[in-house]
Amino acid sequence: MAEKKTIKKPQAWQVRKIIYGLAAILVGVLGWAGVLSDIKADQIMSHVDQWLPILLGVLAPALAASKTHEGSDSTATEADVESATATVADRVQDAVRDALTTVASIDPAQIGQAVVTAIRAEERGDHDATNTDYVYGR
Repeated sequence: MAEKKTIKKPQAWQVRKIIYGLAAILVGVLGWAGVLSDIKADQIMSHVDQWLPILLGVLAPALAASKTHEGSDSTATEADVESATATVADRVQDAVRDALTTVASIDPAQIGQAVVTAIRAEERGDHDATNTDYVYGR
């Protein structure tokens, strides 16, 4: 079966770099071909002056809309994130410590007997689904 190739979306800076490069090439070619003379450049700039406010009025909100996402309204600082990360890390360490304490208190000889007891109870249909302590050898 053929693998499906995924096309990566270019990053914003890559898109800008491509646009700047294309604009430079376009202006260079138009200047070299004589299309952009001083007189024509003045005419083009007068039209740009007319359309620039409208263009900016459309592009600025469109750019803002494209950059708005779920986390845009977050007021969390780096300190908040570090604090939350430290809290989670502390909780995980506590849970691991509790689990290791519980495991250390279980007698290995009882584990085998607990498994056998659980299997026999399951075979008989006598197991209590709400009480599974016998599975863990307690």
